[in-house]
Amino acid sequence: MTHMNFKIKESDVTIGKECPCCQSNSVKLISECVNPQGVRFLATSICENCGHVFRSRVPSESWFNHAFQIRHEEQQKTGFNPLNPEIEKQRYERYHAIGHFLSKRFGIEKNALLDVGCGPGTGLDAFNDLGFDVVGVDPDESRARFAIEKGHEIHLGEFSTFITEQKFDFITLIHSLEHFQNPEFFLRKALEHAHEHTLFYVEVPEVLDHVLDWNDSLYLAHISNFNATSLENLAARCGWDLLEQVNPYMESELHKGHLAMVFRPRLSTVPNSVKSLNDHQVNEIVSRYYQGVPDVRKDFPMIIKVKEVNDISLGYKGIKELKKDVHDNYANRSITRTGDNTYYVS
Repeated sequence: MTHMNFKIKESDVTIGKECPCCQSNSVKLISECVNPQGVRFLATSICENCGHVFRSRVPSESWFNHAFQIRHEEQQKTGFNPLNPEIEKQRYERYHAIGHFLSKRFGIEKNALLDVGCGPGTGLDAFNDLGFDVVGVDPDESRARFAIEKGHEIHLGEFSTFITEQKFDFITLIHSLEHFQNPEFFLRKALEHAHEHTLFYVEVPEVLDHVLDWNDSLYLAHISNFNATSLENLAARCGWDLLEQVNPYMESELHKGHLAMVFRPRLSTVPNSVKSLNDHQVNEIVSRYYQGVPDVRKDFPMIIKVKEVNDISLGYKGIKELKKDVHDNYANRSITRTGDNTYYVS
């Protein structure tokens, strides 16, 4: 595939100042990434109340949509297949485990299911094989076209543009919410497609399971890194009550470190109280971002300069191959100290 270099201007960057989960203004800056043009295009902050990690500076949705289109056109020109068979095999197994668990644990008579962020439709195949009647939503044409070619009913576009009169028995959001610029908007809109008995399955990477070191500071794909408290806070604020925190992978060989919760529409008009983490828990999350960084001062944010932005997900990628595990994609990427809490990644 042809080498790509994504430009980001200051006008492309959006800025957030409060926690998207509990709306606290007590926010600590962990790191900022700077591109060769000197633009601070990505900043990582943590809410000192609920421990939610989010990008307080990030390229806008319109920038991402434009970048997705550029990548799609380039992949079409070169005949590049963006799908990794190992990843798709694992995706099928994960969705199959989720669908089996939902049917067994919460089985209801009808099984109309809406999957947001359906990607290439491999997961929809698994849901279909389990008897679910599925509809998918995804904005990335380079991947969603595979689902369309399989014959799945797909809305190609942002969830904000999805319109239907249908109410779904299940809504699934599997490793998608962490990508959304405005997770509150999504959770509120999901209610439009739910009836009073709808079950809403949300699965995201759990912050301490996913964030192992400094590399996450460059990870453009994830706007949010949730913990159980922050996800429950966000859902409650958007009209969803936690039914149960679950792990559908206990009977499988799949990775079990994900954060998975099942919600239902709130029936009570009494607002839920905001939950919080203690200082030790917040500091434990912050400390992960300094792992592997030479001579770092943990009382100040890191300034990280990158060689280029050549990958929509990873920010900067030093290898061309697509690895099954996201952490393996960090290979051939190194961080070097250039000044007081200032670093260069190449």
